[in-house]
Amino acid sequence: MNLIFLGPPGAGKGTHAGMLREEIGIPQAEALKAITTIDAVIDLVAGNEVILGRLSGRRVCKDCGATYHISRLDGKTTCEACGGPLIHRVDDQPDTILNRLKVYEEQTAPLIAYYEQEGLLHAVSAEEGIEVDHQLIKEALGLTA
Repeated sequence: MNLIFLGPPGAGKGTHAGMLREEIGIPQAEALKAITTIDAVIDLVAGNEVILGRLSGRRVCKDCGATYHISRLDGKTTCEACGGPLIHRVDDQPDTILNRLKVYEEQTAPLIAYYEQEGLLHAVSAEEGIEVDHQLIKEALGLTA
């Protein structure tokens, strides 16, 4: 199955693509040119407030790149995996996030319209949390019994 994930920054494209890769063996393409036929396009829909909360709370280990959210850190400032310092990336600052969302909307709207016209688009809420959102994706793809 060849899929494309669309969604604003922080909607969970990489997270859910990785989870599907683990669960059902769908390889994650490094480039769109590797795909010859597209079976479905998942549009992960999340409001700006949700995205702002996710990304502005994200912290990344400076040494190993592990990602955390402040809501789960309990005040910790070091990486659980390697002990490195956690940083707040410039890309995760509120002003930068709002600009990224604006660019996403401008550049992605034509793709959404195109894939919807082709009958490939499945809009899925990405606001409920990883487990619920992932279940919704699998339902949209017909991967649940």
